Amino acid sequence: AEVMEVFFREAFAKATAGQDPSNLFNKVVALKPAPDGTVLPYPYFYVLTYIPDLQWCRLAPLTSNGKFKGGRDNGQPRWVLVSGEQNEFDVSARRCIQVRSRAAKRTNDADDEEWLIP
Repeated sequence: AEVMEVFFREAFAKATAGQDPSNLFNKVVALKPAPDGTVLPYPYFYVLTYIPDLQWCRLAPLTSNGKFKGGRDNGQPRWVLVSGEQNEFDVSARRCIQVRSRAAKRTNDADDEEWLIP
């Protein structure tokens, strides 16, 4: 069993070479298309949980909710979490593509946060 584990870790390291899944926790991501062609109704997701050993994420969808007013972000779409745990789902971290984003309020609770996604 120990030999198999070493073999698996080496194969995984080769398969993910060049990828940096260092830490997707608390990041905004887009998803690569599903193998079955399923299309999701949201373009961006917030990573609630990231398990590096399993390369697994728990995501919550983000939706556009108006625009920022004033300051350097004036007129940019404001992205917020879609309310309700029923909208959360699990996905392989390999499908996640980190998106450049900035938390506008810098709150401790993601439910109260707003993101700027240029």
